[in-house]
This record gives sequence, C-alpha cells and structure tokens, in this order.
Amino acid sequence: MDTDAVNRGADYDPDDGSELAFDSAGQPVTNDYLERLADELEQDEVLPAGTTVEFQVRGRPSLTAPGEKSPAVHFRVPANLRSAVEQRARREGKSVSALARDALERYVS
Repeated sequence: MDTDAVNRGADYDPDDGSELAFDSAGQPVTNDYLERLADELEQDEVLPAGTTVEFQVRGRPSLTAPGEKSPAVHFRVPANLRSAVEQRARREGKSVSALARDALERYVS
C-alpha cells in the first residue's frame, strides 16, 4: 500500500494547481466532483460504514519532495542534437529527460 498516496489524499485540493487526479473513467477529480461523490455516498450508502476510500494521484513522482510539484524546464534544440541525445539516452538506458537533468546538474556544479 502506498502510504504516501493515502497521506496526500487527505490533503488533496484539486483546485490548488498541483497535480491533477483522475477517476478510473478518466474524469478529472475536482472539488465539485468530490462534493457530488460525497453526496451520493451519503444518500445511497453505497459503502458499508467505516469503509475508507483511497485516492491515487496520477503522474510522475515529484523530483523535489513528496507532495510538491517539480518545476519544468522547456527549451528547443536543433534536430541533430535531439537525435544524438535520444541515441545516447537509449545507450545509457535513460529517458531524454533523465539524461538532460544529469547533464544540467554536471554543468552547474
């Protein structure tokens, strides 16, 4: 069980601009969605009393800290550089993003 996901679920606020969660049907989980779900559960008593519901946040794990959104850096490169980076990443068994992060860390340190 991912206890971090459970802990984040208790503090999850879909309207604060952080990672967006989706339900199993692919619908975004917003505050309105959660209110409607709570109303349905209270009215229909779909779940037995005492049942807990876990929300799982989709997306990549934070590189900054659990529960924090990692900043993104976007830039353009010539096609031949992109191709060389993709080849190097494949040889090293990394993603292009991981290779770029490693290169930037080495460059600034």
